[in-house]
Amino acid sequence: MKRAALVLLLLLVPALLVTGCIGRTQSPSGPAPSNGDIGEDPTPDDATNSDAPADGQEREVVIYLMGDDEKLHPYRGQVEGAGVASGALQALVAGPTAEDKAAGASSSVPVGTRVLGVSLDGGVATVNLSSEFAAGGGSLSIMSRVAQVVFTATQFSTIESVLFEIDGKPLDSLGGEGLILEGPQTRAKWEEFAPLILVEEPVRGDTATMGEPLLITGSANVFEAAFKVEVTDGDGLIIVSAPVMATSGSGTRGTFQASVTPKGGKNGFGAIVVSYDSAKDGTRVVVDEIPIEFK
Repeated sequence: MKRAALVLLLLLVPALLVTGCIGRTQSPSGPAPSNGDIGEDPTPDDATNSDAPADGQEREVVIYLMGDDEKLHPYRGQVEGAGVASGALQALVAGPTAEDKAAGASSSVPVGTRVLGVSLDGGVATVNLSSEFAAGGGSLSIMSRVAQVVFTATQFSTIESVLFEIDGKPLDSLGGEGLILEGPQTRAKWEEFAPLILVEEPVRGDTATMGEPLLITGSANVFEAAFKVEVTDGDGLIIVSAPVMATSGSGTRGTFQASVTPKGGKNGFGAIVVSYDSAKDGTRVVVDEIPIEFK
């Protein structure tokens, strides 16, 4: 009898030990969330950017301002201690600098507009602006200010579209004429404010080095997706002329990337000139000239 009890005890002890080990590996808070639970809550833009500078430190951002041609063009801006997207939008609402204005830039965003918050959820950025954003202006001013915000926010690969809020409330229409802002706003919805060839890098006023590769990127919507890039030097002489093909054209905007190497020119202020041949009569149409400085 004692022998049988001893055998039973030896069999039960390992089982109890194994049960105890399994119990310690279980999470006290329950099972881990499924993939569907991850990332569903909107994330503040600043919280997702580990490279956000400390308070008082400036970062360089790109903003989209209106040109003399009533089209959007990228410019450099400065902002203190903010996440990438919210920082760019803060620089946008601050308006063009005196140097930008001298170059022909303007902004349709009303003076006094503030960025109250930016959150990101699945590629859609919700931009919360102060009530000044909705104040005054005709139809061109109303539409172009929306386009400025959309292009500035969607320059980032994580943002595909923008939802607008005013003082924390969803904005469905804007202005006295009731511009409808239904659903997320994409660049495609505001295509009319983009030049046919939009150079996004380099930006106006950037520097380049003679004899070194110069990467030119952007988007285009021209006949058969074909256009030309020329680079002029400090004397205004053409030192590079290269054909470029966008990924699409003839009614559909495509992206492009071209690497050219300016050589033998004079340092100083030159330009990147983008043009295309008219489908009607073959004449050269200059779309934009982006001033750059060779050093």
